[in-house]
Amino acid sequence: MNELQMLADFRAKFRVEELLVVRNEAWSWSVRPAQVTLGAGILSLNRHAARFSEVTPTEMARLAELVAKLEKAMHSAFDYQAINYLMLMMIDNHHRHPDSSGEILNIA
Repeated sequence: MNELQMLADFRAKFRVEELLVVRNEAWSWSVRPAQVTLGAGILSLNRHAARFSEVTPTEMARLAELVAKLEKAMHSAFDYQAINYLMLMMIDNHHRHPDSSGEILNIA
């Protein structure tokens, strides 16, 4: 599958355009279609990147700006005590999590 198709599939699966809250030139934040927790959202790069290391310094700066705005709005709306961020690369269904000993756990 080519990069454009993978990006289109991701954006369709998570209904990014339909549930869009805010966008800048690099990133989009949309409400998560399945609200597992109140305020759950999808923060996504507006282009395909197979690895997080492919995100440019300019895109990272735009990410920081967007996150600051989101956190302020979320705090105002929900007066949250903490926000949990989970990064998932939408290429496969396997996620790697280090446990407390530093070992990597493969979760399918």
